[in-house]
Amino acid sequence: MSDENPFEELELNVTADEAQQNYIPILAAAGIQGIYDAQATYHELLNQLPLLYAQSLQHYEELDRQGPQFVTSDLKVDESLRWSRVALDQLKICNPYVGWSYVSGYGSSGTGTRPMYAWYFGEPTTTSWAFLDAGGAASLEEAFRFLEKYPRKDGAMPHEISQSATLVDWFDKYPYAYIHPDSNLWYLIAMGRFYHFTGDEEFVRQSWPHILRAYQYCLSIMDPADGLLVIPKDGWGSMELTGFSKDAAMAGEWIAALHTVRDLARMAGDSALSKECVQREEKADASLEREFWDPQLEYYDYGLFTSGEPVTYLNPAIGWSAWLGSLPRNHAQAVLEKLSTASFLADWGQRNMSLADPRYTEGSYHIGSAWPFATAGSMLAQFKYGDAVQAFLTWRAMLGLRDFDAPGDMPEVLTGTYHRLLDDAVPHQMCSEMMAIPGLVDGILGLDLDVPNHALKWAPSPPPTWPNVALQHFPYGLEKMDLELRQSCGLLTASIRPTGSQTVKLQFSPALPMGSNVVSVKQDGKPLVYQVENRGSDALVVVNTVFSAATQIEIHYQPGVALEMEKLPLLEGDLSRNLRILRTS
Repeated sequence: MSDENPFEELELNVTADEAQQNYIPILAAAGIQGIYDAQATYHELLNQLPLLYAQSLQHYEELDRQGPQFVTSDLKVDESLRWSRVALDQLKICNPYVGWSYVSGYGSSGTGTRPMYAWYFGEPTTTSWAFLDAGGAASLEEAFRFLEKYPRKDGAMPHEISQSATLVDWFDKYPYAYIHPDSNLWYLIAMGRFYHFTGDEEFVRQSWPHILRAYQYCLSIMDPADGLLVIPKDGWGSMELTGFSKDAAMAGEWIAALHTVRDLARMAGDSALSKECVQREEKADASLEREFWDPQLEYYDYGLFTSGEPVTYLNPAIGWSAWLGSLPRNHAQAVLEKLSTASFLADWGQRNMSLADPRYTEGSYHIGSAWPFATAGSMLAQFKYGDAVQAFLTWRAMLGLRDFDAPGDMPEVLTGTYHRLLDDAVPHQMCSEMMAIPGLVDGILGLDLDVPNHALKWAPSPPPTWPNVALQHFPYGLEKMDLELRQSCGLLTASIRPTGSQTVKLQFSPALPMGSNVVSVKQDGKPLVYQVENRGSDALVVVNTVFSAATQIEIHYQPGVALEMEKLPLLEGDLSRNLRILRTS
């Protein structure tokens, strides 16, 4: 090969019939002097193909069988959710110099670029919901331990670690390792999520020194005047852009991180730190509203330039602040409605800038594209705040991306105007999986586990055309639960079958069709006290009870009106053309 002819082409001609009937292995081996002998590895692969194939088959069968099972009324959805677990599992690699962990994605490096996202990022933290919901708590533990090996001396958590990090002076001579100060925020948020989901106090206590250092780093870049974090010079905030000093979406992440540290400090017995976090959270809350909320436009400005001038456009990353509970309900709903407009929401995801903004640049990575990960924040928040019709439509559209480029995987980013991948996007991206399983578990089913406090919140918003949806063998601490929801005209039935016998406090708050009138609520045939909140978009029934064995709750009601939108199919290169549901009442 030479610079003039940088490619060496290997051609394999296989007919469709041959591909269906035969297993055709393609082997490639690379070496590291003194560690991996490429030629020996190649021959080992060749000689052990039947055994390796059988081991691989067994691995994926066990991966599929041992995790939670997702059963909906749509076989295509079930298949996509099963692929999500595979896509996450395949991101685990071993680098003999850096260690075992999860890379962020796979894509072609071409002839002169880095291997795209096949580096170690802090991305398992932002993708922690997907790992946990898929039954991958152990995988998340591995990712935490890897990230905890590489903090900076001042406590900054790593954003990205090159495969060559130990062969070059990666951490000191290159700017990328700690360029994202909100890596600390997502680490703290994910650690809190892990604790409440698993109840694994011992693991969190082992990480407590790292949690404290990560928190102290945040304080080191905090503006004492308003309690919000300042983005270090040439650093990135919630988006990978420089030139900003403060960022409203990052402020929302900081509020969520403070809430997390408050809970973890209580677990660790540090009442002073817990009280401190409450006070800092209150101050940051007030500052976010005062400094960035625009009452005329009814959204949060992006933030501030380093000059102190306001950046006056809506950053879709604020959707994550809505989902994390960092925004007042009325402001969250106003922001989510704007993010659902056709100028912001394409049929394939959330644009990072409105089409109506003159600064929008089609195909720009930062101001002219659509990201599944950015879409996940606002979509999950829509389920939370009663806009389940549009949220479900978005979720189904995003699941369709699994067949778009690399079958079985979710892509990183698409262009903002046309239904196609961005030119330099990778077809397999970890954080994009936040659209998939969490869309069902945290969105449609509205599950919120609090294992340390023996509590469970279940706030489902099932689409009207699904007669049933179930989670089987879903983890609850050291136990498992089967949860099933069945609906017919005028009757909603929820069943829970735990493997253990601990008493769990349950808040069950399903969303019934708008205008529904509740007739009765019973648990195992006995009447329950309930409340009904008319949210306009639906009727929310709230029940507080307990269970320690298999139980069933039945809600009888006079039906109202349920909506579901049909999605028009898209071809690659199409413009966005589906309707948007901004509000229902």
